[in-house]
Amino acid sequence: MTSSFPRIAAAAIASVGTFVAGFFLWQVHSLSTDGVFDAPSVIERGLASASLSAGKAANSGFPALITLDDILTDVRSKDEGRIHSLNLKVELELFEEEGRASIEKVEPALKNVIIETIRSQTLERLNTLSGKLYFKEVLISKMNGVLHQPVIRDLHFSSFFLQ
Repeated sequence: MTSSFPRIAAAAIASVGTFVAGFFLWQVHSLSTDGVFDAPSVIERGLASASLSAGKAANSGFPALITLDDILTDVRSKDEGRIHSLNLKVELELFEEEGRASIEKVEPALKNVIIETIRSQTLERLNTLSGKLYFKEVLISKMNGVLHQPVIRDLHFSSFFLQ
């Protein structure tokens, strides 16, 4: 008598994989609805991350982080009568520790990129998880653009207060 457990397990694993792939594609599509999301840059950043992380892992087990000062700025709303503010603290995760010097040279320009990007967002978008993820990806892309090379691997919000 043969067991059908392997077939059931294989079918379950295949359906979970299909669900995860579909969810990922749906998220990428929902982020790109306004035409600003740059999927190739996200993919390139991921590939660069994979290639550089092997070298970083050999050097140390901890990522290189830089914490920027608190940023407080206004956020527009669809309801133009109300003014809202966003207070956030950003930590930049670098590909390599050597990128720290480049970040410190252009730190005011990076803060300006953050403020300009916040002002281009709406309160309603920043209140959602997908809006925050979109905002994060746009910031990483624009900041690496200011640096003229991929220095920033990831960005973390250590505080994010929207009022």
